[in-house]
Amino acid sequence: MNPVKIKTIEGKIICETCEKADTSLARIRGLMFSEKRNILFVFPHDGIQPIHSLFVFFPFHAIYLDEEMRVVEMFRVEPFALLVRNTKPARYLLEISEGTCQVPQIGDKLCLDGKC
Repeated sequence: MNPVKIKTIEGKIICETCEKADTSLARIRGLMFSEKRNILFVFPHDGIQPIHSLFVFFPFHAIYLDEEMRVVEMFRVEPFALLVRNTKPARYLLEISEGTCQVPQIGDKLCLDGKC
């Protein structure tokens, strides 16, 4: 996975280091069986992107982003949750392990490595 730095369009740092999951295998593995880390999932299309936290041993924030990298929905996810499902279409999902990064707000536009 390729690490990226995530900021808001205003320059507020959200994550210094975040892994980018842009392959099927990386998206399948996610946070399962890992230490605390942060992942940006890149999906091939907009839509409902359900997740679970089976075999994830720590709470994290699931932050759904639209095609313009704007935060559209957020959830706090407990370990071993069977289903977390967004209700608004999303192209990206940022999973932030609790206590490792700043949590953005609904409506924030995010940038990867300075590219907005």
